[in-house]
Amino acid sequence: MKEKSKSMARSYASLKKNIQIWINEAQKKLLLKAWTIVITWNLDEKVKVGAITLMSTTSLPYSLEIHITVYLGSCFQCSNKVVRVICYHELCHSLVSEFADLASMRCVSQEQLKGAEEQLVQTLAIIIAGRSK
Repeated sequence: MKEKSKSMARSYASLKKNIQIWINEAQKKLLLKAWTIVITWNLDEKVKVGAITLMSTTSLPYSLEIHITVYLGSCFQCSNKVVRVICYHELCHSLVSEFADLASMRCVSQEQLKGAEEQLVQTLAIIIAGRSK
């Protein structure tokens, strides 16, 4: 039993190291060098009905801060390729974080705006992450 937990710890440590590398890579590619990125590591899985959440992000564009919570238990279940794209996905949220202001200025619902933002962020992440290798 101890052997298994040691091997899991090494795997989580390796995954954590890779995620930090991918976030730094994405920060450079997205020209977010002036932004401060705060990462909270959570060993749990985050599962919603029919979906798994690898990371969640709060962007504070006026103070140039990005707060990312990484659910290592969820990330551990996915390939490195998927986790790497999600690192880009989360940082892409900072590029579109001011979209929320549109909901109050126009006749756009928060739900419509959130759907459009997610679609744009995922497309950006795939394009940008795919170019590096």
